Amino acid sequence: MSDDASLLPEGFADLEPFVTDWAITTMKARLHRRVTSTARERRGFYAAMAPRAQAALDYLNPISLDDISKKPETDRLMKLILSLAEIALTEEINGQEVEAEHARSNRQIFMVKELDEL
Repeated sequence: MSDDASLLPEGFADLEPFVTDWAITTMKARLHRRVTSTARERRGFYAAMAPRAQAALDYLNPISLDDISKKPETDRLMKLILSLAEIALTEEINGQEVEAEHARSNRQIFMVKELDEL
């Protein structure tokens, strides 16, 4: 179990510098962070988070989704995983040129409904 002062569960302290910017609650907010972040910010988060993703998923897997949100540190870890999924699109598939175009076009598309729990 984690120390009360920890932002993330025990064993994930190396990811704490990313909590403020990347432990994002909603899908819309994660997309906004992705398209407004710099390539350097995305790469830095991806480089730190991707190698730790399996350990984070292994940690979270036995916990029910309802229980994940009951502890702030596990909730933050889950949000980091969700942000990683958003950023992986850029880092593994789209590349920086496509991402730049996506960011431009995203400013012209407006979500009218959002599923708050995603």
